[in-house]
Amino acid sequence: MYNRSISCVNTDDNTAVNFNAIYGGFIIDTIEGIYEIVSNVNSTEYGATDGSHYNGTIVPARNIVITGRILNNYKARREMLYKVFRPGSSGQFRYTEADETKVIDYRIEYCKIPDEKAKIKTVEISLMCMDPYFSGVNDIVVNMASWVSAFEFQHEFLDEKEEFGYKSTEVIKNIYNENGVNGIGMTITIGCIGAITNPKIYHVEQGDFIAIGTDSNPFTMDSGSKIVIETTTGKKKVRKISNNVETAVDEYLDPDSEFIQLTTGNNSLRYAADSGEELMDVSISYKMRFLGV
Repeated sequence: MYNRSISCVNTDDNTAVNFNAIYGGFIIDTIEGIYEIVSNVNSTEYGATDGSHYNGTIVPARNIVITGRILNNYKARREMLYKVFRPGSSGQFRYTEADETKVIDYRIEYCKIPDEKAKIKTVEISLMCMDPYFSGVNDIVVNMASWVSAFEFQHEFLDEKEEFGYKSTEVIKNIYNENGVNGIGMTITIGCIGAITNPKIYHVEQGDFIAIGTDSNPFTMDSGSKIVIETTTGKKKVRKISNNVETAVDEYLDPDSEFIQLTTGNNSLRYAADSGEELMDVSISYKMRFLGV
């Protein structure tokens, strides 16, 4: 038997349908839109020239269509479908195979529920995924500069001036993206244990950077504060968190800054500052993105 699990979760209230658990009353017959790679190629034709000029490629929204059956308890299963696939609510499609789960957010297009008199109670559900890429469930966290504890319980003090922790520092960190999807957004968190001025993060291969503060508009961080940079498309922002108070600091962005993202292959990221670079704590988190399940 093919070992996979497929479920749809209404993310407004966490009601869910698991389509592969026969004991849950639903089973899938066919599913479309989870394996395909579809792109729209934009080109321009010129009257006196053969062929056309390539302008670019975009990946359109993904349409997942599930066809399945209600196996038992028709009324209760029907009511569950009404709850999970409410028009206007948001949802998440979850696909697990070989102990790996991939997810994609959707909006419900329709849910066709059979009449109770139908001998075979076939259900058809259409999901529109505005972001066409699947992603991993958990964030991947990469520490570039952070403090590592060197103290363990139980502990016997043998020497004076024992080290309770040390700073692990990699000014340049390489993140290798082998999945073929460009434009993976990141959450970049910059903390500090002392004053730093004009922190920066560079993407070496792309030649791009994002910098908070310039010579003409400097930005200073104090010990204990942090900067959080979101580079995911549609969610891009920069904010400062100090004493649990969050403040937008977009006005300090260097005008040449880019909200750098992970691309296919090597991504060498480097941190820096005009002053206090050695006092920075830097971590990066992201979710892998996939062209299909």
